[in-house]
Amino acid sequence: MTRSAVPGRAWLSMLSGKLPRAWRWGLLVLLITGCGVLLGIRLLATHQVGRHPLSALRFALGQHDIARQQQQLYQAVTVALREAGLETNAYMREDLQVQRRGRESWVVRRHRLVLPVEVSLQSVETRLTNVLRQVPHSILARRTRQQKTVVSVALTTGIDGAAADIFVLTQTRAIASPMARTAALSPSDAVLQPPLARVAIVIDDMGWDLPMAQALLALNAPLSFAIIPRSPYQYETVEAVQQHGRDILLHLPMEPHGYPRVNPGEQALLSDMTSSELTTRLQVALQELPMAVGVNNHMGSRLTEDSQVMRVVMHELQQRGLFFLDSRTSSHSQAFQVAREMGVRAGQRQVFLDHDGQPEQISHRLHQLLSLARKRGRAIGIGHPRMETLHALQQLIPELHAAGIEIVPVSHLVD
Repeated sequence: MTRSAVPGRAWLSMLSGKLPRAWRWGLLVLLITGCGVLLGIRLLATHQVGRHPLSALRFALGQHDIARQQQQLYQAVTVALREAGLETNAYMREDLQVQRRGRESWVVRRHRLVLPVEVSLQSVETRLTNVLRQVPHSILARRTRQQKTVVSVALTTGIDGAAADIFVLTQTRAIASPMARTAALSPSDAVLQPPLARVAIVIDDMGWDLPMAQALLALNAPLSFAIIPRSPYQYETVEAVQQHGRDILLHLPMEPHGYPRVNPGEQALLSDMTSSELTTRLQVALQELPMAVGVNNHMGSRLTEDSQVMRVVMHELQQRGLFFLDSRTSSHSQAFQVAREMGVRAGQRQVFLDHDGQPEQISHRLHQLLSLARKRGRAIGIGHPRMETLHALQQLIPELHAAGIEIVPVSHLVD
């Protein structure tokens, strides 16, 4: 017998059941424990997909087969569009990025439908919604946008909370002549005046205080909400905001001056990262909030001053059709200018409403925001989920309505 043959015989002995019974039971327990650990690791890797543990389990085991279900959806959509009388050249599809969760892998795609004037946008959206009911997809987010004569509706769809497809319906509507518009007005319409100015108010740092989010959503105004990725109440906050039809922004952590003493939080974009690292980290953050209509910076006084880094960020947003709101945490920020140069819709914060948290200062800055809106026709303010800010808004919103100033989603004020 050679020495190398001994281990082989030991394994044969084990497999043939010749080990003591206690040893065999011990090995069985170890095997079961190992399988449990592997499954647990896979669950941890996919826990962000859905709030319920079963969601992560389904992705871990690859039960959805999302790629196959996407093909079924595309076939059903093609039939529905043909029944609606739309030409095939009105439908365009483009790949955005590959998503992976557990054993699932699929491509997130954007579908563009350009509708002629004679086709009802609402009827096409209804047909699309009915198709989604027939397949395992659900609508995760819906947002609308209107600029002059162009109206668009975007539906983000997915399976078990994971975004898979984005359908964008766009229609250019004819402008009626002044005489036709006047003739169409009723006597009561004729006395209505357009708003004197428009104001957007964005609430940053959402996802940490769910009761405060619910209180802000109860206000009689379409506030916009910037949610920090991977915050404790991210999913609950998203669900509540979507139910009220409000704008959701990704509140993207970025490197501030004083880093690392001043910590922007988990998964922040940092100035010493390569372009590839920046893009990957941004993509991961966007995967957390696929229903976001835009992005604004959390901190970022250092990073937004770097035009090269901002070009990397804006390139990714441009590919996804998202806008950027510059929070202006630095007076030397290059973010807005770079966004405009690259054709990304962008806006800038004019007033921080509650920087010091004092009630009288918050009220003063809200009135400052209104004053700017009256002068410029529009203004954007940023606040935070604080009780003092909530109380100030409760008092000011009726005043705004009485003064003919309209509060709008921030997506309406970016160009």
